[in-house]
Amino acid sequence: HVTAGGRAPRHTLPKGSGPLYGIAVHTAFGVAVRLGNIPGIGFKDVETTWGGVDLRYGSLDSVRTDVVLRNDVGDPIAIYDVKTGGARLRPSRVQELREAVAPGSSIPVIEIHTERGISVKAFTNADDLRQLRPLSYWGVN
Repeated sequence: HVTAGGRAPRHTLPKGSGPLYGIAVHTAFGVAVRLGNIPGIGFKDVETTWGGVDLRYGSLDSVRTDVVLRNDVGDPIAIYDVKTGGARLRPSRVQELREAVAPGSSIPVIEIHTERGISVKAFTNADDLRQLRPLSYWGVN
């Protein structure tokens, strides 16, 4: 189930597997987040391309984030990455995401897995997690 807004799921996908299922989950999640009016997440903070030759999807040497959360002044404070099936957010990918979004930072990277749930893959201290109020939108206090 893909949910946003801390309410009953708006978008529910049947269990599935393979690349097309992953695309369907990412698409439904992106729509739910964009329509969820979540503080700190603007329209352009969903499915964003960073770096690379240009900012088009799949650009050479680019990195694509699923969702970036920003603080009140617009600085990135967390990265969310959606996974399905056997996919896992590996340490090398965590570092790649951090370096693309906020080079040299230690912002949290949160995996949202359709079966395993939510797990924080990288953060420096508990204060990092307390500022992530939108985590409650995904059922985390």
